[in-house]
Amino acid sequence: MNCLIGNKLLNNNNVLVDTDIALSEKQYVGLYFSAKNCSWCKKFNPLLFKTYERIKDDCEIIYVSSDDNIDEFNEYFKELPFSAIPYQSRYIKHELCQLFNIKTVPNLVFISKNNKMINTNGRYLIQDNIDIITSEFIVNNLKQNSLY
Repeated sequence: MNCLIGNKLLNNNNVLVDTDIALSEKQYVGLYFSAKNCSWCKKFNPLLFKTYERIKDDCEIIYVSSDDNIDEFNEYFKELPFSAIPYQSRYIKHELCQLFNIKTVPNLVFISKNNKMINTNGRYLIQDNIDIITSEFIVNNLKQNSLY
């Protein structure tokens, strides 16, 4: 996993942690492409936060910033209950955007721990199924609808 998202993550206490340690107990990861000044992101956040509370034992959501500067990143990241790729690691954000063809935010990509099962429609998976979302639901969806 760390080959995709880097060796360090910023946890929600604003501390850099080793990616392998932070994700060691997780079955899958959600890469959340978002930005402070995105109105659609602000509308989606409550659904994502509700989902995260249900799945956080098995999944880590990782914020992939599309903010224009470090101040926007820091301000927005304070509102988020999950980890982030450090703002200074912009090259990782650009590589992920290319890899998953991310053109707009918000966008949510789910990846299994072994990087073999990928769903690039995580936002709609949550929006369309908010009342029934569980870790098992997402894992089953990854198995059934994986791109790889």
